[in-house]
Amino acid sequence: MIVHFITLQLDKIVAAYRIATQYPELISARIHDCSKAHVSVHSVWVQRVLERQAKTRFRQTVFSDYKTYTLTSPPTDITDELISAHSKSTKYFCVVREIESGKDIKQYLEVWADCSLAKNYDLSALDVHGKIYADAEFGILEWSPDETKIVYIAEKKVPKSEPFYKQKPKASADKDGVDNSDTVPGKEYDWSQDWGEELVGKIIPVLVVCDIKTDTIEVLSNIPNDVNPAAATWTPDGKGVVAIGYTITPRKLGTNSLSHVFSLTLSGQYNLRFQNVIKDSSKVCLPLSTRKCLQKSHIKFL
Repeated sequence: MIVHFITLQLDKIVAAYRIATQYPELISARIHDCSKAHVSVHSVWVQRVLERQAKTRFRQTVFSDYKTYTLTSPPTDITDELISAHSKSTKYFCVVREIESGKDIKQYLEVWADCSLAKNYDLSALDVHGKIYADAEFGILEWSPDETKIVYIAEKKVPKSEPFYKQKPKASADKDGVDNSDTVPGKEYDWSQDWGEELVGKIIPVLVVCDIKTDTIEVLSNIPNDVNPAAATWTPDGKGVVAIGYTITPRKLGTNSLSHVFSLTLSGQYNLRFQNVIKDSSKVCLPLSTRKCLQKSHIKFL
């Protein structure tokens, strides 16, 4: 009798939980178009799928005349999307997608325009940098004002390493008899300090710019070795970026360390804009010389 009662109660709990999982959770929303007569909103939702024992993310667009609302298109599954961004005019849309390929997870940078895929960069094959960051502290994906470039933050590419005693075919040498291999022997077990806490595996972030006109992806240079960039945004003229710089000496241990605001041109000119910044508020207001605010960085000046 007791067992039967417990079974009935468990069945009721499971049934109630199944009903609860049918309601998705809102993650983010963005106003796509707005006027006095109507508004269009893009939103991203997450929902648990019990049969697959996983969560799925989807995007949907809602149109409203401020009295009623309607879905303009069916929800689109974006579970494999890492981070995405619209250009200012909404003509372009870029997304970083993660796809399983055998035992590896490959990243692609897609550029959409006119309802079709205009560009698709295989970041793993290009091998310019490591994985792209999409966390709340470092992650950024933003179009330049002229909508020809995209800035983001990724892990710095490190040379491959292998044991000293690994057997391999005789190395091919160039005309001077020097081995051109990028592999560094004996470094495969070297320890590197990451940011810890919820940023495990993030070691050396770098600023990267993708130019969709020239199809080039370049890591911006001349950032000091003891500075890790975060929360970057374009300057109004599109000739450089402004970002938060976390000081990593004497240690990292989370993003509560000293930081500053710096600007960096695409040609590599580094300028310190403001020092002694801590994480706290909703935005950063830079000096009047730049007249730029870094949104989403959650820091304030001391």
